[in-house]
Amino acid sequence: MSIVDCLLAGNVAQGGTGGEGTDGGLALGGGIANARTAALDVSDTIVLANQAIGGSGGTDGNGGAAQGGGLYNAGIATLTKTLVTRNKPKGGAAGSGGLAGVGTGGGLFNVGGISLDALDFIFGNDADQFDNCYGC
Repeated sequence: MSIVDCLLAGNVAQGGTGGEGTDGGLALGGGIANARTAALDVSDTIVLANQAIGGSGGTDGNGGAAQGGGLYNAGIATLTKTLVTRNKPKGGAAGSGGLAGVGTGGGLFNVGGISLDALDFIFGNDADQFDNCYGC
């Protein structure tokens, strides 16, 4: 998939709420989620103020994790002249007796292959772990 000359702003990926004794759902990529077998090319694009929000845990369940406020990549991604800023992954709330989820990779969460160029700017993002980029 190719994304060219776009503004991806204010989007939310929301994990589901856990039932009794189960954890909240995982949230991947507030602005873009790229699956394991996929190729993604992003150029001349702004990824701004997106959120991945883990689901709330059920009774005795943990909050769901959130990965990649702006972009989640498990495939092969290439970013060219792209701005990634003000994105946030937020872990889900704990159910009673559980633990809150963790938000990782404010701008970008990468567990695949990624190519960044000198004209990509990834800054000003916020997360519990790795504010701007995890796995870059």
